[in-house]
This record gives sequence, C-alpha cells and structure tokens, in this order.
Amino acid sequence: MSGTPAETAALDAYIKLMRAAEAVTARVDGVMAAAGLTIGQFGVLEAAPRALVQRDLGAKLLRSDGNITVVVANLVRRGLVEQARRRDDRRRDGPLESRRAGGAGGSLPVTRPR
Repeated sequence: MSGTPAETAALDAYIKLMRAAEAVTARVDGVMAAAGLTIGQFGVLEAAPRALVQRDLGAKLLRSDGNITVVVANLVRRGLVEQARRRDDRRRDGPLESRRAGGAGGSLPVTRPR
C-alpha cells in the first residue's frame, strides 16, 4: 500500500489492534462456552447490576434492539436475570436485575493467565 507515513502507521496500528482483539475473543469464547454463555449474554449480566433498560443495554453493548431483546429473553428463560415490567407503560420493559449475587462474576469460571 502506498500512502503517507502517518497513514501507513495508522493502518499498521489498526491491523495490530484487530489481531489482538481476535486473539482475546478466541480465548474468551472458550471461557464463555464453558460457562454456557455467549459474549452478548455476559455483557448483559455484567451490566445488569446497574439496572439498565434494554435500550440502554443495546447502546452500551453496541447491539441492535432486536438482538438485545433475544439475548435478554434467553437469560430470563434461564433464570439468570429478571425483567421488571413498567407500570406506567406496559409496552416497555423496566430495568433488568441479575438473579445472581455479584452479577456476571458469579456466573463464570476463574481462569489463570498462561
């Protein structure tokens, strides 16, 4: 690729960052699978102690409204979170609450660095 030195350095940094992110994701996926969770489910469990509504969760986790709805529904079905209903507007969900003490920390095995 031809470009200015700054553009070349920026591209090189981006490639290194993406490779590092992929390496971390590959390692975390194994831990999540052992715990029976997806990365999205872990994100919701991690955020649930702050009692966010689904729209806020989606924005925080960079997920679409439809995706966050499915992730939350699966966690509710498994009994890992509780979805409160708003009394003032039954079309909207209230905040989520983790049903495990300590949020996501109580749901995952501890791993040690290699």
